[in-house]
Amino acid sequence: MKSKDISTIRQALLDDQDGLCAICKRVPLVPCLDHNHRTGAIRGTLCRGCNSMEGKITTNAPRSQIKDVPAYLRGLADYLEKHQTDQTGLIHPAHNRKSRATNVAKLGKDQPRPRPSRAINKINHG
Repeated sequence: MKSKDISTIRQALLDDQDGLCAICKRVPLVPCLDHNHRTGAIRGTLCRGCNSMEGKITTNAPRSQIKDVPAYLRGLADYLEKHQTDQTGLIHPAHNRKSRATNVAKLGKDQPRPRPSRAINKINHG
């Protein structure tokens, strides 16, 4: 493949993907031809944001001793889904007061607070 073929291949892959980014499934404003930086193998067409994020994750994974990026991302997705609702009943001290008030209002006074874990009880009560 030659550099002059990139736009044709990028468009052909995008057409095969129904005109959508292979990751976020949105129409890319700036389509990017994604490839494996280790092997050079072309994988698909991504939007600029997904291409950039994928690059940051795979580039920084070894620095964080992450050997299996897909397994790590599945774990991250599970973790974030679990914590879409408050699991600890605690607010980080660096979280600003205005956001804290908004979050408390969103939780509502009638909703039960999550029960802190044993580790958190130990911190709070010695």
